[in-house]
Amino acid sequence: PARNVIINSLNQLGIGTGIYYPVPLHKLDVYKGREQSPLPVVEKASQETFAIPLYPEMTDSQQDYIAEQLAGILRSLKR
Repeated sequence: PARNVIINSLNQLGIGTGIYYPVPLHKLDVYKGREQSPLPVVEKASQETFAIPLYPEMTDSQQDYIAEQLAGILRSLKR
């Protein structure tokens, strides 16, 4: 999957990433036994999304670096 390629590429550049919801929330044990409706958008999002650094003290140059590196990775995936 592209997400793993992007995450690995960013990590190699020293840019941390995170996956906040590796399991769709409705599939967590806390909801076991409850009626489950299909939630295809939630399931797709849990497989495709990830977090990049963003915090109040981040400088403009740090933001630019992350954006430039991410854009470059995405361009390389389109080839």
